Formats: sequence, structure tokens, C-alpha cells
Amino acid sequence: MPLEATVDVDVQASAVAFTLTVENTGPEAVDLTFEADQDAEFTVSEAGRDVWRWSSGRAFTQLMRTTEVPPGESFTARGAWRRPTPGDYRVDAELEAMRDVRAAATFSVGSDDSVE
Repeated sequence: MPLEATVDVDVQASAVAFTLTVENTGPEAVDLTFEADQDAEFTVSEAGRDVWRWSSGRAFTQLMRTTEVPPGESFTARGAWRRPTPGDYRVDAELEAMRDVRAAATFSVGSDDSVE
């Protein structure tokens, strides 16, 4: 598959921002077909236990849509975890299109990074 995914993590004082980038590394355009208006899912775990999921508590419109990603171009989805507690975490990011596209990263939130 000519799609390569990476997830970037930006630990800030009040939130952890996640950016999933899916790059088309192939020679032809790739269509990403979504069944809802959710572009990606971000799941944070600590010691193998899920502690936060971006979609929890959110509602999404069910609509079929397609986005074309030309060769050498990328598709980006973002999410943010508000008020994280200090700890060592892993984020698993998954494109919510009809393709298996995933990326993961580890990160830490220090006591100076969290908001009380």
C-alpha cells in the first residue's frame, strides 16, 4: 500500500495535541473513503490500559465521503487530549477511512506539563 502514516505528539501545558499524517508515497492518487465525519481515532494507553479515546462523548454525522490524496501529498487529522495527568503513555492513531492505516508513538507528561 502506498500510504505511510506517522503520528506527532505535542505536549503542552493544558493539552496533548496529536497529528496523524498519512502520506501517499505511490505513483498514483489514492482515494480515502470515510463513512462518517470522523477522520481519525486517537487512543491513549498507560501500561497497556486505555485511559482516553478521542471519540468518547462525541457524535459524528454518518455520511459517505471520499478524499483524493495525489502522489507525494498527504492527508492530516488532528485531535487533542485536554487536561492529561502526569505519566508515560502510548498513542495509537488510526485513519477512519476504509483502509488499514495506523501509527503509534510514546510520550510523557510531566508534573510541570499538567493542569490542576
